[in-house]
Amino acid sequence: MKFRITSTRGADYGIFEGETDTAALLAMHRDAGYGPDRVWIDADGELAFADDELRGMCGGVDDWTIEEVEDVTCPRCGDVNKLAHEDGAVDGPREYHAACWTAMSAEEQKAAWEDRDE
Repeated sequence: MKFRITSTRGADYGIFEGETDTAALLAMHRDAGYGPDRVWIDADGELAFADDELRGMCGGVDDWTIEEVEDVTCPRCGDVNKLAHEDGAVDGPREYHAACWTAMSAEEQKAAWEDRDE
């Protein structure tokens, strides 16, 4: 599964994969350079930290907004659009691949926007 992780102040830290929201947050902390000796998932399935200072700096599941995101299929080609959740990935509706969107005629683009607004 994929999860978008956002700070409580609204800063978007990106999308991370994991079986659970806890595993996705661990993936984010790993991406930030914290190794298994600093942060891990304990036997109870909770995020654990080497010390309280690190926990305060990194934060656990309750310190972040973590939302599951679904795979999005491009309506034109039928393939999963891995960038659908990224801002600015396409000028049109975010479910379209940029290449698919630009290959469409103006009439097709207009119809896509209209279909989406219904």
